[in-house]
Amino acid sequence: MARPDDIFGRIGDEELGRFLSKFSDSARQLDDLRQEFGDIRGRSESADGNVVVEALPGGALARLEIKPRAMRLGSEALAAAILEAVNQAGQDATEKVTGRMNEAMTSFYGEAERFTGG
Repeated sequence: MARPDDIFGRIGDEELGRFLSKFSDSARQLDDLRQEFGDIRGRSESADGNVVVEALPGGALARLEIKPRAMRLGSEALAAAILEAVNQAGQDATEKVTGRMNEAMTSFYGEAERFTGG
C-alpha cells in the first residue's frame, strides 16, 4: 500500500503528503496505545494473601481469587478483605494507565503536556 506522502508527492503537494504521513503515523501509534490500554490490569491481594484481585482501568473486576483459608475469616472480615483488595487493584490500574498516558503524551507533545488523571 502506498504511503500518503508517496501519493501526494507524485501529484505535486509534498507538504500535504508530509502532513498525511505524520497523521497516519500518529493514528497507528494511537491504535497501538488503545490496544495496550486494553491489556492493563491492576493487581492487589489482602494482607494475608488469601484474597487476590485483578481490576481493569475504571475498577471493574477482571479476576477474583478467594483461597480456601479465607473462608475462616467470617463473612464481615472476608468482605472487608475483598473490598480492600478491589480498591487497591483499581488504584493500581489507574496508576498504570496514568503513567502510560504520561509517557504517550510526552512522546507526542514533549514534556510540557502531562496527564494528571483528574
